[in-house]
Amino acid sequence: TGSSEIQMNRLIGKWFEGEDLPTNFVGGDSARGYGGRKFNYGSLTGDFYVNGIELNDINQGSAGSCYLIAAIICSANDSESLITSMFRDNGDGTYGVRFYGDDLSEMWVTVNNKIPVKNTNRIHLSGNINSSLSGEKWVSLLEKAYAQANEIGLFERYGDKDSRNSFWGVEGGWGDALTHISSKELEGNINVKYTCNGNVNSWNTWKSRIVSELKSGNSIWLGSFGSTYGSNGKKNFVPGHAYSITSYNASTDLFTVYNPWGVSHSYSSHNHSFQTSWNDIFNLNAYLYWT
Repeated sequence: TGSSEIQMNRLIGKWFEGEDLPTNFVGGDSARGYGGRKFNYGSLTGDFYVNGIELNDINQGSAGSCYLIAAIICSANDSESLITSMFRDNGDGTYGVRFYGDDLSEMWVTVNNKIPVKNTNRIHLSGNINSSLSGEKWVSLLEKAYAQANEIGLFERYGDKDSRNSFWGVEGGWGDALTHISSKELEGNINVKYTCNGNVNSWNTWKSRIVSELKSGNSIWLGSFGSTYGSNGKKNFVPGHAYSITSYNASTDLFTVYNPWGVSHSYSSHNHSFQTSWNDIFNLNAYLYWT
């Protein structure tokens, strides 16, 4: 009662047409050396999925959303149906996208096909393997929907980032993004520095639990605070970045890890997927989360 026609039309556009786009600014990805910048919006034109969901589909882009993208990789590796159940095609170029708050309450937002683009008219933030507007849509729209859902206030962001419809507002985070996707509370939250007091013997007592979780199809979110390189000279782990542990090979005693930065090319400085040891993870002062 008392709302103006302009207010009502704006709310209709927000709720049903996805027209209330997140503010056009990101702080950047400090782990990758990307600074803050403004951007324009362009329109996705490809299919929602191409050949289902694959981990190679997922490419972080230029925002500091590695914690979210790592959680998406974990969730996609564990259950393709969990990812597909998050979306509802409204049949009019908009999609409903579901998340869960820190209190596990279900919430939906509506997104349209407009996403942040670079001056070259390629995807600026998270997207498909080629950062192409004509490629598959789901990763870009999931990240945008997460930024929109932040406005509801159930992700318990802090300071100026709380309750803002903003990509900047969802930059930086931890493994609780697993809960926001799956509705499952975190069962695991261990780290080298605090849980184990930097003691390798204490850390080693957790290895069997992590291996058991992976064997049961439960990927592990990893926060890195150290550096390692592959035999090809490219970066594996970097400080202040999130990763996904997707499997364990008992014969080699190594864990498979995915980097949210996406498939590496000849010019890339990182490895997309690589093997690492439990001791290497200890030396990272790592944080591990799982649901």
